Amino acid sequence: KPEFINSSNKYGANAFLLAALGGSLDVMKYLLQLKPEFIDSVDKDGKNVFLRASLGGSLDMMKYLLQLKSEFIDSVDKDGDNVFLYSTFKDHLDVTKYLLELKPEFIDSVDKDRSNVLLIASLGGSLSMVKYFFELKPEFIESVDKDEDNAFLLAARNGNLDVMKYLLPLKPEFINSINAKGNNAFLVASIHGHLDVIKYLLQIKPEFIDSLNKDEDNAFLFAVRHRKLDIMEYLLYLKPEFINSINTKGNNAFLVASIHGHLDV
Repeated sequence: KPEFINSSNKYGANAFLLAALGGSLDVMKYLLQLKPEFIDSVDKDGKNVFLRASLGGSLDMMKYLLQLKSEFIDSVDKDGDNVFLYSTFKDHLDVTKYLLELKPEFIDSVDKDRSNVLLIASLGGSLSMVKYFFELKPEFIESVDKDEDNAFLLAARNGNLDVMKYLLPLKPEFINSINAKGNNAFLVASIHGHLDVIKYLLQIKPEFIDSLNKDEDNAFLFAVRHRKLDIMEYLLYLKPEFINSINTKGNNAFLVASIHGHLDV
Protein backbone atom coordinates (compact mmCIF):
# COMPACT_ATOMS: atom_id res chain seq x y z
CA LYS A 1 0.00 0.00 0.00
CA PRO A 2 2.30 2.79 -1.24
CA GLU A 3 -0.11 5.50 -0.10
CA PHE A 4 0.94 4.75 3.50
CA ILE A 5 3.78 7.18 2.80
CA ASN A 6 1.30 10.04 3.25
CA SER A 7 -0.02 8.86 6.63
CA SER A 8 -0.08 11.12 9.68
CA ASN A 9 -1.58 10.78 13.15
CA LYS A 10 -4.01 13.09 14.96
CA TYR A 11 -1.13 15.34 16.01
CA GLY A 12 -0.09 15.90 12.42
CA ALA A 13 3.03 13.75 12.75
CA ASN A 14 3.98 11.72 9.70
CA ALA A 15 6.32 8.72 9.54
CA PHE A 16 9.37 10.94 9.14
CA LEU A 17 8.59 13.01 12.24
CA LEU A 18 7.81 9.90 14.28
CA ALA A 19 11.07 8.28 13.23
CA ALA A 20 12.88 11.41 14.43
CA LEU A 21 11.25 11.24 17.85
CA GLY A 22 12.11 7.55 18.11
CA GLY A 23 15.73 8.12 17.13
CA SER A 24 15.51 5.91 14.03
CA LEU A 25 18.06 7.51 11.72
CA ASP A 26 18.09 4.63 9.23
CA VAL A 27 14.28 4.83 8.89
CA MET A 28 14.49 8.60 8.38
CA LYS A 29 17.07 8.24 5.62
CA TYR A 30 14.96 5.62 3.89
CA LEU A 31 11.79 7.72 4.08
CA LEU A 32 13.59 10.81 2.83
CA GLN A 33 14.71 8.93 -0.26
CA LEU A 34 11.11 7.97 -0.95
CA LYS A 35 9.73 11.44 -0.31
CA PRO A 36 12.31 14.28 -0.19
CA GLU A 37 9.71 16.85 0.88
CA PHE A 38 9.54 15.10 4.25
CA ILE A 39 12.45 17.34 5.25
CA ASP A 40 10.01 20.25 5.66
CA SER A 41 7.45 18.33 7.73
CA VAL A 42 5.85 20.15 10.68
CA ASP A 43 3.28 18.78 13.14
CA LYS A 44 0.24 20.61 14.54
CA ASP A 45 2.32 22.14 17.36
CA GLY A 46 4.81 23.58 14.90
CA LYS A 47 7.54 21.04 15.67
CA ASN A 48 9.71 20.15 12.71
CA VAL A 49 11.96 17.12 12.45
CA PHE A 50 14.89 18.89 14.14
CA LEU A 51 12.84 19.83 17.20
CA ARG A 52 11.46 16.31 17.43
CA ALA A 53 14.94 14.84 17.18
CA SER A 54 16.03 17.03 20.10
CA LEU A 55 13.19 15.66 22.23
CA GLY A 56 14.54 12.18 21.66
CA GLY A 57 18.09 13.32 22.40
CA SER A 58 19.62 11.83 19.25
CA LEU A 59 22.76 13.90 18.67
CA ASP A 60 23.80 11.94 15.56
CA MET A 61 20.40 12.57 14.02
CA MET A 62 20.57 16.28 14.78
CA LYS A 63 24.00 16.55 13.19
CA TYR A 64 22.71 14.73 10.12
CA LEU A 65 19.72 17.06 9.82
CA LEU A 66 21.90 20.16 10.13
CA GLN A 67 24.05 18.87 7.28
CA LEU A 68 20.93 18.63 5.16
CA LYS A 69 19.46 21.95 6.22
CA SER A 70 21.61 24.29 8.31
CA GLU A 71 18.73 26.68 9.04
CA PHE A 72 17.20 24.02 11.30
CA ILE A 73 19.33 25.56 14.06
CA ASP A 74 16.83 28.45 14.26
CA SER A 75 13.73 26.25 14.53
CA VAL A 76 10.94 27.25 16.92
CA ASP A 77 7.50 25.76 17.56
CA LYS A 78 4.17 27.60 17.77
CA ASP A 79 4.97 28.72 21.32
CA GLY A 80 8.34 30.11 20.28
CA ASP A 81 10.31 27.37 22.06
CA ASN A 82 13.60 26.56 20.37
CA VAL A 83 15.68 23.40 20.22
CA PHE A 84 17.88 24.50 23.14
CA LEU A 85 14.88 24.79 25.46
CA TYR A 86 13.69 21.37 24.31
CA SER A 87 17.00 19.65 25.04
CA THR A 88 17.24 21.40 28.41
CA PHE A 89 13.84 20.24 29.61
CA LYS A 90 14.47 16.68 28.40
CA ASP A 91 17.85 16.58 30.21
CA HIS A 92 19.94 15.91 27.11
CA LEU A 93 23.13 17.56 28.34
CA ASP A 94 25.28 16.39 25.42
CA VAL A 95 22.80 17.90 22.96
CA THR A 96 22.60 21.11 24.98
CA LYS A 97 26.39 21.55 24.98
CA TYR A 98 26.58 20.84 21.25
CA LEU A 99 23.88 23.39 20.44
CA LEU A 100 25.52 26.05 22.58
CA GLU A 101 28.78 25.62 20.68
CA LEU A 102 26.91 26.17 17.42
CA LYS A 103 24.91 29.14 18.66
CA PRO A 104 26.17 30.77 21.91
CA GLU A 105 23.17 33.11 22.11
CA PHE A 106 21.01 30.10 22.95
CA ILE A 107 22.07 30.65 26.57
CA ASP A 108 19.59 33.54 26.84
CA SER A 109 16.60 31.59 25.49
CA VAL A 110 13.28 31.95 27.33
CA ASP A 111 9.95 30.21 26.81
CA LYS A 112 6.44 31.70 26.72
CA ASP A 113 6.37 31.78 30.54
CA ARG A 114 9.62 33.79 30.54
CA SER A 115 11.47 30.79 31.97
CA ASN A 116 15.15 30.62 31.09
CA VAL A 117 17.16 27.42 30.95
CA LEU A 118 18.05 27.38 34.67
CA LEU A 119 14.37 27.63 35.59
CA ILE A 120 13.46 24.94 33.07
CA ALA A 121 16.21 22.63 34.33
CA SER A 122 15.09 23.19 37.94
CA LEU A 123 11.53 22.28 37.01
CA GLY A 124 12.68 19.29 35.00
CA GLY A 125 14.78 18.04 37.89
CA SER A 126 18.15 17.63 36.21
CA LEU A 127 20.77 18.48 38.82
CA SER A 128 23.60 18.12 36.30
CA MET A 129 21.86 20.57 33.97
CA VAL A 130 21.20 23.04 36.82
CA LYS A 131 24.87 22.94 37.83
CA TYR A 132 25.98 23.36 34.23
CA PHE A 133 23.89 26.47 33.65
CA PHE A 134 24.76 28.04 36.99
CA GLU A 135 28.47 27.62 36.26
CA LEU A 136 28.00 29.16 32.83
CA LYS A 137 25.96 32.10 34.04
CA PRO A 138 25.78 32.57 37.85
CA GLU A 139 23.33 35.46 37.53
CA PHE A 140 20.68 32.93 36.48
CA ILE A 141 20.21 32.34 40.21
CA GLU A 142 18.10 35.54 40.36
CA SER A 143 15.71 34.44 37.60
CA VAL A 144 11.93 34.36 37.98
CA ASP A 145 9.22 33.48 35.47
CA LYS A 146 6.02 35.39 34.72
CA ASP A 147 4.39 33.97 37.87
CA GLU A 148 7.36 35.06 40.01
CA ASP A 149 8.43 31.46 40.52
CA ASN A 150 12.18 31.13 40.98
CA ALA A 151 14.34 28.03 40.54
CA PHE A 152 13.74 26.90 44.14
CA LEU A 153 9.95 27.12 43.87
CA LEU A 154 9.95 25.32 40.53
CA ALA A 155 12.08 22.53 41.97
CA ALA A 156 9.62 22.26 44.87
CA ARG A 157 6.71 22.05 42.41
CA ASN A 158 8.07 18.90 40.82
CA GLY A 159 9.52 17.40 43.99
CA ASN A 160 13.12 17.81 42.87
CA LEU A 161 14.65 17.64 46.33
CA ASP A 162 18.25 17.24 45.17
CA VAL A 163 17.95 20.43 43.11
CA MET A 164 16.45 22.29 46.08
CA LYS A 165 19.29 21.17 48.34
CA TYR A 166 21.82 22.35 45.77
CA LEU A 167 20.19 25.75 45.25
CA LEU A 168 19.62 26.68 48.89
CA PRO A 169 23.30 27.01 49.89
CA LEU A 170 23.87 29.11 46.79
CA LYS A 171 21.14 31.51 47.86
CA PRO A 172 19.88 30.90 51.43
CA GLU A 173 17.10 33.47 51.06
CA PHE A 174 15.38 31.08 48.65
CA ILE A 175 13.79 29.60 51.76
CA ASN A 176 11.54 32.67 51.98
CA SER A 177 10.52 32.67 48.31
CA ILE A 178 6.90 33.53 47.51
CA ASN A 179 5.33 33.57 44.04
CA ALA A 180 2.64 35.83 42.61
CA LYS A 181 -0.14 33.76 44.20
CA GLY A 182 1.43 34.07 47.62
CA ASN A 183 2.59 30.45 47.72
CA ASN A 184 5.89 29.64 49.39
CA ALA A 185 7.86 26.44 48.78
CA PHE A 186 5.94 24.59 51.51
CA LEU A 187 2.57 25.41 49.97
CA VAL A 188 3.83 24.59 46.48
CA ALA A 189 4.99 21.16 47.67
CA SER A 190 1.61 20.60 49.35
CA ILE A 191 -0.27 21.48 46.16
CA HIS A 192 1.74 19.01 44.10
CA GLY A 193 1.89 16.23 46.67
CA HIS A 194 5.58 15.98 47.56
CA LEU A 195 5.69 14.69 51.12
CA ASP A 196 9.48 14.35 51.20
CA VAL A 197 9.84 18.02 50.25
CA ILE A 198 7.32 19.03 52.91
CA LYS A 199 9.27 17.17 55.60
CA TYR A 200 12.56 18.67 54.41
CA LEU A 201 11.19 22.22 54.50
CA LEU A 202 9.67 21.79 57.95
CA GLN A 203 13.03 20.66 59.29
CA ILE A 204 14.58 23.88 58.01
CA LYS A 205 11.73 26.19 58.94
CA PRO A 206 9.08 24.71 61.28
CA GLU A 207 6.92 27.83 61.04
CA PHE A 208 6.07 26.83 57.47
CA ILE A 209 3.28 24.80 59.04
CA ASP A 210 1.27 28.02 59.48
CA SER A 211 1.71 29.22 55.88
CA LEU A 212 -1.22 30.86 54.08
CA ASN A 213 -1.41 32.21 50.54
CA LYS A 214 -3.34 35.26 49.34
CA ASP A 215 -6.64 33.35 49.50
CA GLU A 216 -5.82 32.07 53.00
CA ASP A 217 -5.46 28.53 51.73
CA ASN A 218 -3.15 26.52 53.96
CA ALA A 219 -1.23 23.35 53.18
CA PHE A 220 -4.04 21.13 54.47
CA LEU A 221 -6.68 22.70 52.22
CA PHE A 222 -4.34 22.39 49.25
CA ALA A 223 -3.78 18.72 50.04
CA VAL A 224 -7.56 18.24 50.21
CA ARG A 225 -8.11 20.04 46.91
CA HIS A 226 -5.53 17.92 45.13
CA ARG A 227 -6.49 14.64 46.82
CA LYS A 228 -3.18 14.10 48.61
CA LEU A 229 -4.37 11.87 51.44
CA ASP A 230 -0.89 11.02 52.71
CA ILE A 231 -0.09 14.71 53.10
CA MET A 232 -3.44 15.40 54.75
CA GLU A 233 -2.79 12.70 57.33
CA TYR A 234 0.75 13.91 57.98
CA LEU A 235 -0.27 17.56 58.38
CA LEU A 236 -3.21 16.70 60.59
CA TYR A 237 -0.89 14.72 62.84
CA LEU A 238 1.39 17.76 63.15
CA LYS A 239 -1.41 20.28 63.62
CA PRO A 240 -4.82 18.78 64.55
CA GLU A 241 -6.55 22.16 64.26
CA PHE A 242 -6.09 21.97 60.49
CA ILE A 243 -9.39 20.07 60.51
CA ASN A 244 -11.19 23.39 61.09
CA SER A 245 -9.45 25.27 58.26
CA ILE A 246 -11.57 27.71 56.22
CA ASN A 247 -10.39 29.82 53.27
CA THR A 248 -11.54 33.28 52.16
CA LYS A 249 -14.45 31.75 50.23
CA GLY A 250 -15.76 30.19 53.42
CA ASN A 251 -14.95 26.67 52.30
CA ASN A 252 -13.77 24.16 54.86
CA ALA A 253 -11.96 20.93 53.98
CA PHE A 254 -15.23 18.99 53.56
CA LEU A 255 -16.59 21.56 51.10
CA VAL A 256 -13.30 21.71 49.19
CA ALA A 257 -13.34 17.92 48.79
CA SER A 258 -16.98 18.06 47.65
CA ILE A 259 -16.26 20.78 45.09
CA HIS A 260 -13.50 18.71 43.53
CA GLY A 261 -15.33 15.39 43.72
CA HIS A 262 -12.94 13.53 46.00
CA LEU A 263 -15.19 10.90 47.56
CA ASP A 264 -12.38 9.15 49.42
CA VAL A 265 -11.29 12.45 51.00
